Amino acid sequence: MKDEKPDFGELEADLADLAEPVAPPPQLKSNIMDAIASGEYPQFAPGEKDSAENVVPLSKARGTRRKFARTAFAAAAAVVLLAGVGIVGTTSGLWGGGENADLAESNTSESVEDGGGDAPEVFSDSEGAGQGANGDELMQGAEAEDHMHSIMAMGDVRSVSLKAEGSTLDVVVSAEMDSGGAMVNGAPELKDGMGAQVWSINKNGAARSAGVIGQDPHDNVWMPLPADTMMVRVTEEPMDGSAAPGGTVLAEGKL
Repeated sequence: MKDEKPDFGELEADLADLAEPVAPPPQLKSNIMDAIASGEYPQFAPGEKDSAENVVPLSKARGTRRKFARTAFAAAAAVVLLAGVGIVGTTSGLWGGGENADLAESNTSESVEDGGGDAPEVFSDSEGAGQGANGDELMQGAEAEDHMHSIMAMGDVRSVSLKAEGSTLDVVVSAEMDSGGAMVNGAPELKDGMGAQVWSINKNGAARSAGVIGQDPHDNVWMPLPADTMMVRVTEEPMDGSAAPGGTVLAEGKL
């Protein structure tokens, strides 16, 4: 029984008959063309939209992808740009300073150190060289920029950038170089007879006057600061200066 094979003779004969080609009627093609020309039979199923509306040329698709890529890149560039703008703020570092020191909250009431009763230096754009509040030389322009860059090149440089009512102060200090200062630009817009007094605050919270910024325009005027400055505060004070910070705080930031 196992050696017996089924008889597919009739099935094979039927399959052989099906394999023979069948020629279409001669009139089939003309009938189809006549039906299309008559308009009786729509080319699309009822409710189906014109397929041409759904066709997107490859060139258009590529253009859409390129446009999306350009838009995405522009958005990313805008984010980077906005991040860059955020570098300059009332408390942000300009070139990346060191760790912030813990300062006493009551430093506004500290008396001026090493200043005695002398009137603070009043800075303007036309003074030329002189002596700062802490005895360092006043500089302006290219000389001031060179000195600032030399401090920035130090490994222990600490920095902060401040905006005070129209004036800007880019502050850098280095204990290793035993030097520091603020590059002053612009002019503070304040009440008549008032100036922007700059205070250097050390780690003990003592405030030392670095000078008063007048309301005349400044262009890269170097205001010397002690190398142990841990915070800079700018307050609105009379043009002849105050012995301690007591006016409206215009800006402050830790280095």
